[in-house]
Amino acid sequence: MSNMTSVSTMPQMVQAPVTAGPRPMSMPSTGPSITVQDVVRILKRFLFLLIGIFTLVMIATIVGTYFWAKYYPSYRAVGLVEVRSPIAPQALQSETITSSKDIIEQHINTQAARIRSQGILQKAINAPQVKDTNWYRSFGLDTNSAQLDMESRLSAAPIRDTWFIQVSFVWRNPQECETIVNAVLDAYLRDAKSGSQEKTRVELDQYQKRGNDLRTELRRKVEDQERFRASRNIPLIEQRRTNIGDEVTALTGLLAEAMTQRDQAQALYEMYNQAGAMERMADTPEMRFQVDNDPMVRYYTGQLADLRIALEASRERGSRNRNVKDLDNRIKLVEKELNAKKREAISNTFRDMRERTRVQLDTINMQVIGLQNRFAEKKAELSELEAQLAKYLTTEQEIEILRKQLETVEDYVLKLRIQLENPELVRVSIAAPAVRPLERSNPKWAVNLPAGFVLGLLLGVGLAFMLEFMSTTVKTPADVLRQLHMPLLGQIPSQDEEESSPAQMHKVLLESPHSMLAESFRQLRANLLFCAPSEGQKSILVTSCSPMEGKTCISVNLATSLALAGRKVLLVDANFRRPVLVHAFEIKNAAEGLSNILIGHKDPASLIQKTQHQNLDVLPAGPLPPNPAELLSGGYLKEFIRQFGEKYETIMFDGPPILVVSDAMVLSTVVDGVVMVIRSGLSSRGAIGRAKDQLKRAGAKLLGVALNDVKITRGGYFREMYKTYYEYQTPTAAIESGQETQNG
Repeated sequence: MSNMTSVSTMPQMVQAPVTAGPRPMSMPSTGPSITVQDVVRILKRFLFLLIGIFTLVMIATIVGTYFWAKYYPSYRAVGLVEVRSPIAPQALQSETITSSKDIIEQHINTQAARIRSQGILQKAINAPQVKDTNWYRSFGLDTNSAQLDMESRLSAAPIRDTWFIQVSFVWRNPQECETIVNAVLDAYLRDAKSGSQEKTRVELDQYQKRGNDLRTELRRKVEDQERFRASRNIPLIEQRRTNIGDEVTALTGLLAEAMTQRDQAQALYEMYNQAGAMERMADTPEMRFQVDNDPMVRYYTGQLADLRIALEASRERGSRNRNVKDLDNRIKLVEKELNAKKREAISNTFRDMRERTRVQLDTINMQVIGLQNRFAEKKAELSELEAQLAKYLTTEQEIEILRKQLETVEDYVLKLRIQLENPELVRVSIAAPAVRPLERSNPKWAVNLPAGFVLGLLLGVGLAFMLEFMSTTVKTPADVLRQLHMPLLGQIPSQDEEESSPAQMHKVLLESPHSMLAESFRQLRANLLFCAPSEGQKSILVTSCSPMEGKTCISVNLATSLALAGRKVLLVDANFRRPVLVHAFEIKNAAEGLSNILIGHKDPASLIQKTQHQNLDVLPAGPLPPNPAELLSGGYLKEFIRQFGEKYETIMFDGPPILVVSDAMVLSTVVDGVVMVIRSGLSSRGAIGRAKDQLKRAGAKLLGVALNDVKITRGGYFREMYKTYYEYQTPTAAIESGQETQNG
């Protein structure tokens, strides 16, 4: 019998209004990583499944190995082929040329692949001793199928750090295994002897032709180089390149200097051509020097000096003297003429200086052009000489490369000729023919049993973890804390696990007060009282994310537990669509209730019903109103909570599911806190997460989670808890029944 749930048709979901309210209770973030305790718990929970799968795998391994060994055994015959160095001894040397490790490994791998080639396998299948085997007869006349089967059963692999290739064949007849391996070895050795010399001759012809082509090309290159050297006089070209290079360097410096002088002359000439240039240069030292040395200026300067001397001598006669006045007039005329001559001298000097600058600029430009032409000629001549030298050096390098290639080809041709003359041209031999195997290769008990043991463990453990992690429902308290990050107030075990549970789940605290179920509700009550201050728990909403979670059972027993603890409790049925409290408390007059209060038609005190416990009263839901969400968000409900909050210590609402109708969301914004009921194994993490998000958006305060209908599992919490609880309760029960006496 499962915990009490409410059943009704699911109405259309209505979006809950978002209102301001207290922030929800937060939990510290914990990572979803799995711990050692989780691993042990999962293994204990699925222990019987793990043992069953392990047992089935081991039985299948033993039975399969037995029939495999009896009816389809496998034997492996092995032969060895020795592959010596791919380079034969030189004719004039006492020791064999040592090949590099890479060449040796490549040669051995090549021979191993050659053993499994189609040509070798066809020759082995056509051998008379192979055609007499039962293996060959099993294919009838289909030689293609026989060849494919031989290719799948035959292996040829080099043995590391040796010259040997191991050739093996797997078949259920040991004698036929030996016959087939030896036939393959014989076919391979005959093919090696017949094909080795022909291959060497073909290779020798190819390299001789390659050598002749290289000699012809080398001879042509040398002749072209000699003609080029004779026609160009290479030593003279090198000397000329050096000399011209020096000239280019010198011309570069001269050209840079000339261009600097040209820029300076150009700037000076442009300055002379600017407006007011002559006036600005009149007071320059150079201009004053040129003006002072002008003949006319000097002439008038001398006359002016003589007149001034005469004037000074005549001043003794008085300023009214006629000679003095004449001298003053003559001085003024001479000064005027002198100034005119100075201006004329300045103009002439400025014109001469500008003309000289222009002539100098033209001269420098001619020099720059001449230097540029010489520089271009020498640069072109130098480039031509360097191109000739580069062509000469490139041809020299090509000749050197051809000589080295020809030398390499001639050396290899010599080695091929020595190999053709060597009687030991074939460098492979049968080191150990195959013998009849004494024991089967498959199956082996020493391999199959450990493999079955490991496979059984892996399958069992893997299936256990797959079943654990594929489930999206919440089953354990660890799921609530670690995956949902929600506070856990308590966990209620399944009623089916209780040996002596009451007939009605909502009466467990009254009918079975010493049961594990009753103790779980008392623990839920204690955790609820300590999760928040008492003033923050005056009104509580008990809800769930979906129907069938057992929220009515939790609300009834939680209210009963609070009443038994001495608190005055009012339990309100706020689930208008599925009112269940009427049946839980056998209320006869339930026609009116909360809905009548919300529309203001009834006095709340007249609708509250008494129960068999004096501290617990019940308010039925009343008739289903047409607009429950709007009524719950009105002022009558808040006034009801305020009024009866003074009379009752706790007002508990049994509300509808959060994700089904919007009534619970509206009610969560009015009460002090919300308790969410989650049924173990039914509620999915996604649905619970959506319900949690809706409460958070509405501003509701989530007090915690009550995990309902928790099953006893191996490695789970309640298995040990049940045992410990009832062992602890036994002495108390004995004392209460008078079966024990007090000593002392």
